[in-house]
Amino acid sequence: MYIINSKCWRYISLFILPIILISSCKKGKQWVELPEIPLVESAYTAVLLDSAIVYHTAPYNAFSDLTFYEGNFYLAFRAAADHGFDNKASVVVLKSKDFIRWGVFDNIKAEGHDLRDPKLLLYRGACYLNFSKVSPEGVSNRHQPQMYKLDDNRISFASPTAYVNSNYWYWYTGEFDGSLMTYGYSKNEVGFFRNNAGGITPRCLLDIPNEPSEARFVRAKNQLFTLVRTQRKGVLAISDLSNICSPKLWQLPVYQFGGPNITVFDADNLLLSGRELIDNNNYGNFVKTSLYMYNIKSNTLSKLLVLPSFSDTGYAGHVVKGDTIFMSYYDHHPSTGKAVIKTARIKIVKKDV
Repeated sequence: MYIINSKCWRYISLFILPIILISSCKKGKQWVELPEIPLVESAYTAVLLDSAIVYHTAPYNAFSDLTFYEGNFYLAFRAAADHGFDNKASVVVLKSKDFIRWGVFDNIKAEGHDLRDPKLLLYRGACYLNFSKVSPEGVSNRHQPQMYKLDDNRISFASPTAYVNSNYWYWYTGEFDGSLMTYGYSKNEVGFFRNNAGGITPRCLLDIPNEPSEARFVRAKNQLFTLVRTQRKGVLAISDLSNICSPKLWQLPVYQFGGPNITVFDADNLLLSGRELIDNNNYGNFVKTSLYMYNIKSNTLSKLLVLPSFSDTGYAGHVVKGDTIFMSYYDHHPSTGKAVIKTARIKIVKKDV
């Protein structure tokens, strides 16, 4: 039998017990289980036509989006030294007519600020670029949403954006009922915001469990579909257009789904993409950029394709043209250690019944 003296007890109380308490808190995390969308065999075959690295200049190129506007593809992403805060980071926009040969259309910088998470938006016949201008820690109004307009030969600052709470990360702005609506999140809240004439004001909070963060939304079949990343499994929030603030929540059979994107494929199906953690493992070959198809009528999900990807990856952009999906995303390049921007063309073929 061993006797522990008072000096040893002091050591245990100061160093060992906090470790035990922290460990027990992590193990005791209680996740909310939602009704889960069934994963079924796809009615389609997805064929990867090609995949290419289109930009690798900076050490860390990430967080892409893609659109097609007036005969050209536009691909936007962040170029920086690493994933964390970088006061020299920029938003790069590439342009291509054929999705093969790309040139730099613009490279936007703001001295002393980090530019992050660009999104491209088609709205009222024009093309806009939205991103966050982030100030260093301790600065008020740290997250500053920016909107630029793309013209044939240049990008111009569209308008200053006023907002009431800089603690929100205004992640995505899209069209809803003829005007702009923004989705934003903070440490404890997520919600929709009105975005009128450059002013962002609260519309409603969303009650989504499991630490929600990034999200994108799309309108289809008189409903609003919002794809949300959480720290557990991805969530698809489905709401009637008359009451978008009280959605029905469905859990995806996919862990986290970082950098979620959702677009319309056809009248009955939506495309969903994101960074998937296979078996909830956030390491190496278990982390993939995946593409899924959601059937609105049957409320089922099917896996179309896992893109060539490894570890630090995801944040894809989609453009649908008939039976072909054009995608952009970022990926870890093992031989150089860089994060690079990739494109992919995918042909979708209906299976014979």
